[in-house]
Amino acid sequence: FLLGIVGPGSPEGRPRAFTHSVHNAAAGQVARALGARGENHTFVQAEVSFALALLAGLGLRARGHGGAIILGAVDETTPT
Repeated sequence: FLLGIVGPGSPEGRPRAFTHSVHNAAAGQVARALGARGENHTFVQAEVSFALALLAGLGLRARGHGGAIILGAVDETTPT
């Protein structure tokens, strides 16, 4: 799977391939549908995913990135 994203002769990952990876699929599809450009992050970190996403968005804003920042969240619990 990863060789398809970053393979021989490819110094960087291909963004279009990454938008279809498991954790980033929804965010990538929303960004493409909206024509959003710029950074696209997906946080999968148990109960702190939303907090990390919010901090990342605030960090982007503080560094002067972009005019609009889209932040979405979905929470799912699984038995352990």
